[in-house]
Amino acid sequence: MERNFFKLSFPHFNQDRLDRTLIPTADSVQMLRTYVEAARPVLLILVDNNMQEMCWLARRNLPLDTPEIGILQNNTRNKQDPPTDSPTENEHGLIVFDSEDEIPKAQEFLKKGKWIISPSGRKIEDDHDLTFLMNRVAIVNDLHQQLSDAAEIEVLAMYVERIGFWEGTLHVEQISEEPVQTKIQFHFNQWLEKKLLEGDGFIANWMWIKDRWKIHKSASDHLNLQRAEKVIEKAKKLYGWESLPRTHRVWIRMPDQLGNIVKWIPFVKAIRDSRQDAEVTLVTNRRYTPLLEAVQVADKVLQVPRRNTRYYEKFINLRGQFPDSIYQFNYSLFSDFETRIINAPRRFGIRFPGTARPLLTDTFEVDPGWDERKNHQTELWKEYLQSFGLCVEIDFEPLSLAPGHEVINPLRCLQTDSRHAPYIGLICGAGNLPEKCWPADYWVEFIAGLMDLYPNSNLCLFGTSADLDVSREIIEEFEPGSIHDFTGSTDILQFVMALQSCAVVISNDCGGLHLANAMGVPAVGLYGPTNPVNTHPIFTSPIRIVQPAGCPKYGGYSPRDICLPQVFEAVADLVPSTGIRCE
Repeated sequence: MERNFFKLSFPHFNQDRLDRTLIPTADSVQMLRTYVEAARPVLLILVDNNMQEMCWLARRNLPLDTPEIGILQNNTRNKQDPPTDSPTENEHGLIVFDSEDEIPKAQEFLKKGKWIISPSGRKIEDDHDLTFLMNRVAIVNDLHQQLSDAAEIEVLAMYVERIGFWEGTLHVEQISEEPVQTKIQFHFNQWLEKKLLEGDGFIANWMWIKDRWKIHKSASDHLNLQRAEKVIEKAKKLYGWESLPRTHRVWIRMPDQLGNIVKWIPFVKAIRDSRQDAEVTLVTNRRYTPLLEAVQVADKVLQVPRRNTRYYEKFINLRGQFPDSIYQFNYSLFSDFETRIINAPRRFGIRFPGTARPLLTDTFEVDPGWDERKNHQTELWKEYLQSFGLCVEIDFEPLSLAPGHEVINPLRCLQTDSRHAPYIGLICGAGNLPEKCWPADYWVEFIAGLMDLYPNSNLCLFGTSADLDVSREIIEEFEPGSIHDFTGSTDILQFVMALQSCAVVISNDCGGLHLANAMGVPAVGLYGPTNPVNTHPIFTSPIRIVQPAGCPKYGGYSPRDICLPQVFEAVADLVPSTGIRCE
């Protein structure tokens, strides 16, 4: 507000008011006097702050007989206006260069030993350079380097410190102890960072142009820093970094289903590898937060708030963490609304034909010819991220829990004589989707066969609380203690530890199957109505998919049509009856 009124009132100031508007400090006058006496050209980089317009009085109010001083300002000339033969002089003695085509004239101006004031936040045109500020890649106009290349000059920083209403002191400082001729923007930024960290006085009036963080004009290279390779190498040498600081805040809204969460994890890793400066934060269901923290594929994990009356208020509060971008791994408009509330400048997602995602800023448009029956869903996910610049290969090697995140393995707590024998895991339910489940009586017959084939093994049932009924139905058919039931009694990390102890896991198509596959456990997946071409487990762990005899590879049959010999054959292929491993 004060700045806007100043620009309106400034032309009407009398001489006395002009004298009081800008007062050079004694140290600044002394420093500039040395350059006047040495007749050296000087580039004064003007810090963007609320008082910067006062520098129009720099030559008038300096108690020195300075050379002519020019000032560069953002393009103010109409593009239809013909170019002028020479820059104009304003009423306070500054020579004004007010368009891009006058930069060569500014260079000639410096060559003659004169001085130039150049705002550090000069408008960014299409042709821009990259730099680092506050440990972040940022856009910058390369004008200062262009001016420096024109002549051997002194480079100084200039700023105005507010001391009263429409009054300030003029400060001029060296940006480096050594003479600066190259990497000017880096040196200036280092000086600026120190000033910003010195105290509240300087930062209170500083103006950072928000578009400086938008280093990618196009969304198509958002995940790719290859264009910044040169400036990254310069920054590493100048700052002594081994790797880039992770200061670009990329958030990812994870799916709500365990199977999809597991399959998206390799893509999270790829985003972090592709965008070397990304601090990756996962926003996920609280039930799966411990798993994502334990596999350590991201820098942070945030829990989705409980859906109660304060649900949206909690998402609004997340705005204070200022994510730069959010990638949607969900397809729902509800999740899009969440990301819109968080208010990240860029929100990415997948849009299928015939659907609308108006709350996202950038969408990957799925080809109308895409046939999900004939392609795995991860192929689409890969195209999605590549369309926004992903430039690394996806790694489907199995995951592991990071040290310090292991929990007590429930299988090691069995109070039986056989607790040290091998384990076979069985997931007989599929949450609330009974149509995907092999019938309970089939499981009973299958388990009885396993007891004959692997007499020294422990058979363990796993699942969620939604699978309790089917597990009880199965257990009732056997002698007490012959099967160990962990259905609904493990949290996610206990479930992982138990799965990792198993020689093999046999499961319906559900999240547990994908989790076993992700953790490197050999698994047999029973697919009836669902399509394994589109949804089969993706990690490189041993996996066998069993479908009903005669079923198309795209699925569509009832799981009742899966025969016992098929499943026994798949298990024997992974774990021969004479070679079952013992943990």
